[in-house]
Amino acid sequence: MKPKSEPGGGHEPRSSEPHPFIQGLIQTLPEPEDDWPVAGRVKWLQTAANIFDLIYKGDGGIKIEMAMAQRSPRPSE
Repeated sequence: MKPKSEPGGGHEPRSSEPHPFIQGLIQTLPEPEDDWPVAGRVKWLQTAANIFDLIYKGDGGIKIEMAMAQRSPRPSE
């Protein structure tokens, strides 16, 4: 029996490529430092939650909501 890795939630490490849905999701991320409106972030995060629900087993769901929050300060350049 192979040892389980703790950081990933106790699952065995993967040796293959991520699921195509995960790959596609990652490919749709904007470039760092690009403008990404909050509505687009919410849509992306809800899509991720739907993909996780589709490809992984488990009960319950994830609801993503937009709310005003203070932004963490950016480091000085």
